[in-house]
Amino acid sequence: MNKAYSLTRALSLISYCFIILQGWMIGLPFIMVLFFSLFEFGSFAQLTATLSLTGFILLIYPFHFKTLKQKIILQILIYLLLLSPILERLISVPMYLFNYASFIIPTISFTLLFPLSILFLYKSRSNLIYNNSDLQ
Repeated sequence: MNKAYSLTRALSLISYCFIILQGWMIGLPFIMVLFFSLFEFGSFAQLTATLSLTGFILLIYPFHFKTLKQKIILQILIYLLLLSPILERLISVPMYLFNYASFIIPTISFTLLFPLSILFLYKSRSNLIYNNSDLQ
């Protein structure tokens, strides 16, 4: 794999885990909020938390695809699954409540770095295919 792909993907997932949601007294890491949201039965937050944790499971499980297209489609699906609870929070809570650095910086980092890692995956694989076709 490409080093740029691995690095940007790791940094995006680390920033995802460091998203902090402010509570009444303290801030909670977003990953903990996802686990707690699993027990809010019948809510939209439970659905998006389930989708996000499914995305994490898909990231952990190693898939070996034959084509680059399949790998990129899976990465885009994972990105959308991970993004769904963030969007749910942004829609369900007034925007002024998210005006603090421990939410803004990791969220922007995740939303920019994960698609960038998909781009690096595409570039590394397409360069590999291009270089192998020159050898034949």
